Amino acid sequence: MALAVVAGAFGAHLLRDILSPKMMNAFQTGVLYQLIHGLGLLALWGFQERIAEEKMFNQILRLLSWGTILFSGSIYMLAFNEMYNWGIEKIVGPITPIGGLLMIAGWLRGAWGLGKKSALIIICMIIFNGDIFAQISISNVTTYRADLQWSSSTEAQGGYMVVRANGDFAGTPIELQAYNVGDTIGNGQVAYIGNGLNFINWALRASEQYSFQLYGVINGFAGPSYFPLGEQSTCFTPFNMMGNYYDSVDSTSLNFVNDLKSRIRAPYTKISYNNYDETMIAQYAHVDTAGGQQIVNCVYSQFHYVYTPPFDWLPISREHTYCHSWMPSYASTSTNEYADQHHLFPTQQNNANGVRSNHPLGEVVTPVSTFILGTLGNGDGGYLVYEPREIQKGDAARALLYMSLRYDDLNGLDWTFDYLNNTTLPNLSEGPQSLETLITWHFQDLPDGYERGRNDYIQSIQQNRNPFIDHPFWVNRINFADLSYITIPNWVGENLNANWRVLDNGGQPILVSNQDIPTQFVVYNEMGTQVLNVNQSTSLFRLQDHPLATGCYVVRTISRNGVNNFKLFYQHQ
Repeated sequence: MALAVVAGAFGAHLLRDILSPKMMNAFQTGVLYQLIHGLGLLALWGFQERIAEEKMFNQILRLLSWGTILFSGSIYMLAFNEMYNWGIEKIVGPITPIGGLLMIAGWLRGAWGLGKKSALIIICMIIFNGDIFAQISISNVTTYRADLQWSSSTEAQGGYMVVRANGDFAGTPIELQAYNVGDTIGNGQVAYIGNGLNFINWALRASEQYSFQLYGVINGFAGPSYFPLGEQSTCFTPFNMMGNYYDSVDSTSLNFVNDLKSRIRAPYTKISYNNYDETMIAQYAHVDTAGGQQIVNCVYSQFHYVYTPPFDWLPISREHTYCHSWMPSYASTSTNEYADQHHLFPTQQNNANGVRSNHPLGEVVTPVSTFILGTLGNGDGGYLVYEPREIQKGDAARALLYMSLRYDDLNGLDWTFDYLNNTTLPNLSEGPQSLETLITWHFQDLPDGYERGRNDYIQSIQQNRNPFIDHPFWVNRINFADLSYITIPNWVGENLNANWRVLDNGGQPILVSNQDIPTQFVVYNEMGTQVLNVNQSTSLFRLQDHPLATGCYVVRTISRNGVNNFKLFYQHQ
């Protein structure tokens, strides 16, 4: 027993940075079995009187003792072999299973000595107690959550620990070290610690691979020990959960705008504004960090708010991207639009939310004040605008466009940008909200995995979606000034140049050139991986002509006229 504790401490402090993860796991298994069989031998002495023959008792002791020595000892030798390259793995390797067989034989002999009933119980435990190799079962995988469950293990008297990693997990818990949710182990983080046999892992992201490793925990006098239960389990989160949500909407129909309004208005469930922290913060917008704490980021400035759950407001607040004072229903706080989570985001109150105030969003030319990555200042029109950090610009634009479409004409109220810019904002002594800026931001910052997962999560509780996250090119079919339909879509302003333009085609964009010259087309996915490289002599290039999945792509054109890059969103049909 003492040697097992020493070996565990030795491995935790001296070997964890030397051995490979696989060998470190094997070393921990050797320590675990030495501890278990040390306790077993002590227990056996307590049953000595029930074993009739001294000869049988001695046989049991020898089998268990030599089994433990050979099993754990050979594993320790293999660990040192990896450290010093002794070249003895072929000699020592076969000894480990021999030790395991001796231990099994010892327990069976002991069970027989205690009586047939005890023998049957122990044999059943050996045959059916496969839970030491229990593996996590993953179900209900979405872009924002996964359900995990596993079988109980009698060896895990201290409970269970689950480690989550993006990609394949590589790492080993440090023996005798206590962990909290959010602590780092190798390239993973602790996602769960407790005595339960299941939990929901929230705050996943779309289009990601996640691996989960389950550990059993043994609480000892010197600290906890960990042993892996089965192999790591892996899941892949989908691109989005849109499904057939828009089957009734046709972007080429003259009724497109009205059909889209109807689609995103029903069904709809209002989630109380006061429940934003119990829903969005607790289940999606937070990030786990060390010591059992969590982080919520201000979307405008990238201010990090670190807290110990449960979440409490201040210095963070809920920002209405479509300002409350802009709403035609102002000053009511009981409306659907006030609580709509599609435009509510966490922000730092005093230096971001309060500074943005009622100002329109825009590009700052002359800064007045800056807080981390958020800036207030005068735009090129000479009036105050607030400029959020780059990765929020597209998100904010899509939130504003959604709000205009979602609530226009309800209760006879006008949510068009014409009304906003010609009536509401002048009454607030504010400059106009530039639609051109919003459309530019929308295409410069196309929806990423975080935003797609957020859209899915909101639908799971609120039942509706933001269509401009799912179909970014639909903005080219709507004149948001008056919410009228555009029969012939606008060119995407960001992608205009002398030779190429992007034309919307019902979610399947087409690159159109005014010259028919040899061109190399290199296509990259949203992770920056090249997925296509073709040469064509044509004035048209269509993503749908190639085996590509739904997603965001950058198309680079290389010709004698130079190099151009285009951000496109493709919807596979």
